[in-house]
Amino acid sequence: MNVIVSYDISEDKRRTKIHKVLKSYGQWVQYSVFEWLKFH
Repeated sequence: MNVIVSYDISEDKRRTKIHKVLKSYGQWVQYSVFEWLKFH
């Protein structure tokens, strides 16, 4: 299953933290969009 995650966070510190976490799980597609394969 493909999972797409997008976010809109205005606070720089929080946005950076979320970006780092999501980057460890999947592929960075655009500025605030990530994609990864999720297996059951």
